[in-house]
Amino acid sequence: NPKGTRAYVLNHDSNSISVINTTTNTVISVYANFFFPHGIAVNPAGTQVYVGNRPDGLHEAISVINTTTGAVETTIPYLAVTDSIAFNPAGTYAYVTSGYDNTVSVIDTSSNTFITTIPVGTGPGAIAVDPDGTRIYVANRGGNTVSVINTTTNTVRWAITMFDAPSGIAFYPRHNRAFVTNYAGNSVSEIDTNLDWSGGAPFPVGAGPSSIALNPENTYAYVTNEGGNSVSVINTTYQTILTTIPVGSMPDAIVITQFPGVTGISPASGAFAGGTPVTITGTDFTGATAVTFGGTPATTYTVVSRTRITATAPAGAGTVHVMVTTAGGTSIPSPSDQYTYQPTTVTGITPSTGQNTSAISITDISGTNFVSGVSVNLNRTGFATIPGTGVSVVSPTRITCMFNLTNREAGQYNVLVTNSDGQT
Repeated sequence: NPKGTRAYVLNHDSNSISVINTTTNTVISVYANFFFPHGIAVNPAGTQVYVGNRPDGLHEAISVINTTTGAVETTIPYLAVTDSIAFNPAGTYAYVTSGYDNTVSVIDTSSNTFITTIPVGTGPGAIAVDPDGTRIYVANRGGNTVSVINTTTNTVRWAITMFDAPSGIAFYPRHNRAFVTNYAGNSVSEIDTNLDWSGGAPFPVGAGPSSIALNPENTYAYVTNEGGNSVSVINTTYQTILTTIPVGSMPDAIVITQFPGVTGISPASGAFAGGTPVTITGTDFTGATAVTFGGTPATTYTVVSRTRITATAPAGAGTVHVMVTTAGGTSIPSPSDQYTYQPTTVTGITPSTGQNTSAISITDISGTNFVSGVSVNLNRTGFATIPGTGVSVVSPTRITCMFNLTNREAGQYNVLVTNSDGQT
């Protein structure tokens, strides 16, 4: 689903759909009585699952499942056989490919009715909607073409040729490109989505490439090779294979989750009392639902961008891992995400002397791990404490304040900085 919290698995022989909780990696529900399920997609809102099946055991239909209740909200009769389903970004239309009659059928999701059927090439299978929802690419494996559909008119603009059993499609919006796997050609072709044209020689991958997916940064593409029992990892800039990963027998589909990763913490240390402003850098922070320091929630945090979070450290002790949680999961602990709690120290004061006839302005108490809410005092054994006023924590290493020295006993005093947790 869009939040990454649920996975829906078609069980052909069991006539069911398994629902997996991706946090616990356990099956939490099984939707039964979906005869011969084939083709499934979750709408962009995550509220409905569309699945091709034969509800009466004979006639084809698209069942619409409520993801909260697990109940079938409606059944849409379908005269063909479902291969793949895809939604436009707004979720207002669903598109269904069928190799049975070489068509793409369009569902209006507000009424859950088919509004038109679009003839395409021979053997359509994989389908992908471009990021702005204006075009659909359909891989026609039997016809060695990719049909380009205009979603405004629901007509085929043209068919792109020069493929060899095209099986998988993935958009590469970073450079206005799309990649298509050639199952019979053991290669991947590139489409210029500005021109809807495939130019240049395909680049080789493993045997029988079927599906392809890109990471969120669009820097790598991952191709499942059914005939080679492997996944090819491609550098999308140079279109070269970085590595080939052995997997199970006949790998088919692949998806990429936006799993967060923490690559840096600045500063990497702060006061026991907490309150230290921290910048967290990494990847895939969008939609972060939690930031923790050694399991303790950050006092506050703000997702600045997909690669940056600002947070306020909570109170703690020792060296801990700073971890970020999103819908895709929780970052994996590493040396790059460590944060160390340290005591507050005072290393100097400017000015360091004053007259006991007036107040004095302190322009710089220097040290480490100063946090908002500290108190500052001048202490001397056997004499009354002189409290600081107008205390301002300029930074974790600098404080300014005032001391009223009028009629105070002359002599040497110690500067004592106390954080809100009592640490001095």
